[in-house]
Amino acid sequence: MNSPDLEQIKKELLQLIWQQIATLENHGFASASIAELQEFDARRERIYQLGEKLSRAAKEAAESTDQYEKTA
Repeated sequence: MNSPDLEQIKKELLQLIWQQIATLENHGFASASIAELQEFDARRERIYQLGEKLSRAAKEAAESTDQYEKTA
């Protein structure tokens, strides 16, 4: 995965996290509507997906670095 892709993932991830924080600050779970809770859950799932992508990219980068160091 190239650097612009990773930067876009990080940008989206941070945006989603800030939206989650705003929802909790503004409503909490007690006063949030059903729609807000559904949006919250959808963002939670997307955050998980993006975290998995970043994790795989980090693992690939580490493996690539290990291969480079072995041949150097």
